[in-house]
Amino acid sequence: MPLDIISYLESFPKETVYYCPNPGNAGDALIASATYQLFDRCGVIYDTISENIRAIDNLDFLKDKIVMYGGGGNFVKYYKHAAIALERLHSVAKKLIILPHTISGHEVLLKGFGSHVDLICREEVSFQYVQSVATDANVFLAEDLAIHLDIEELFGRVYCNDFIYPTRIYWKRAWAQIKKRLACFRVDDEKTSLLLPIDNIDLSALYGHYINMGKRLEVDEVSYHFLHFIQAFSEIRTNRLHAAIGAALLGKKVYFYPNSYHKNESIYRYSLQEKFPHVKWRKN
Repeated sequence: MPLDIISYLESFPKETVYYCPNPGNAGDALIASATYQLFDRCGVIYDTISENIRAIDNLDFLKDKIVMYGGGGNFVKYYKHAAIALERLHSVAKKLIILPHTISGHEVLLKGFGSHVDLICREEVSFQYVQSVATDANVFLAEDLAIHLDIEELFGRVYCNDFIYPTRIYWKRAWAQIKKRLACFRVDDEKTSLLLPIDNIDLSALYGHYINMGKRLEVDEVSYHFLHFIQAFSEIRTNRLHAAIGAALLGKKVYFYPNSYHKNESIYRYSLQEKFPHVKWRKN
């Protein structure tokens, strides 16, 4: 049975939880904004710790503490950051919660997780995999946290000046706005062989540099600009998960495409297909 994330967060004792954000791009900022909102909504008392766990020499201050690691797609074979952080955190924390993630690979680490670790997967493929490998941990299934984002609350919280775009982006955006259609496809390790449109804007990467996920105002500002950009269009074509989720929350027509592995399709089947009928899956 899927986990009710609201009830789960509300169930924690009223002691300080140490939140280690998952680093990344603007899509990860959207998850972080939703996470901060959920903490407030559920009465979670929290303090943030640096996302760069490797730079912290001594983690003894986390002994007998509850630690939450931010949700996302960083705990897969393409990336090492989450695995390195979680390997250190689970050895010291009284309780370690990995908020909704896509998970693959890292078998040795997963097998080493004990009963003090809660692994929350954000789609069924990861859930089945983690259940089969992390046999001593507690494994749950819940939606990507960005789906819980209250956009009205976010927009009411943040006042930002216009973002200054590089010249090439300015002209691509202007051309896309004439068509009212945004092409937002990946150009990183999770890209596919799909031929990119000439006016493609990898929006998540555009806003994705040097975000301090531990600073709520900074995260909310990135999320605001990310969503404000999308808001100008009536139709979005993308294989960026959080461009799709952001556009879905804004009520846009979305054509959602695969990334290089199962993540996009698995999340679409699990949590987007029924909740957002205006999001349509496209194979290519």
